[in-house]
Amino acid sequence: MLYTLSNLIPEEEVSGTGLIIRDRDKYLFMLPGHNYGYRTSDFIYFAGIGGKRKKEESFIDCVKREVREEVELEIELVSSDDTYYLDREGKIRMISLDEDIKPLLIFEKFNPADAPWNRSGRAWIYYVVIYISKLIGSPQPHAELGGLIRLTRSQIIRTAYQKVTLGELLSEGVELVEEILIPKDILIYPVGTPEALIKLWDAYPEGLYEGLD
Repeated sequence: MLYTLSNLIPEEEVSGTGLIIRDRDKYLFMLPGHNYGYRTSDFIYFAGIGGKRKKEESFIDCVKREVREEVELEIELVSSDDTYYLDREGKIRMISLDEDIKPLLIFEKFNPADAPWNRSGRAWIYYVVIYISKLIGSPQPHAELGGLIRLTRSQIIRTAYQKVTLGELLSEGVELVEEILIPKDILIYPVGTPEALIKLWDAYPEGLYEGLD
């Protein structure tokens, strides 16, 4: 069956975008500022650059706007050869998508009602459309972000399965650009885009796309 983003993701549902950016031999992600959820004095998350889609905004326009707002850059989106759908139960499948620029992943991110970051008090689904992108220029975090972080594939995977502090990652060569001072003994874990990417790597360990190996 041939899908489009509009018939996969209902217009009334909350949706947004994320980016997978391969920068040299590492992947570029954002760290949240004080106004974001998912952050306490004990832990911090890292996520793909991107964000919530506005009403009647296309996913392409959304991701380009978010990049300009968060890192003040233009990007070059790369159409993925294959697209995968990761549902709320963690099941992943390849789908055929009729879009000019195809995302790598569509992720049904489930937010439990009792999760510490969930301020609504109810369970809900956030649909994340995840694109592959090339950088044009040098990114700098906007004031609303905590910073930018570059990790290798193995370091990203490790954060999902072990308790790892930001300081430990820095000692292993992770690159950090801070917009605000972040404690180095804080635990760090993946949310959204890197969370979905890890599940994709687990399902297809032999590699998916030359920029993601």
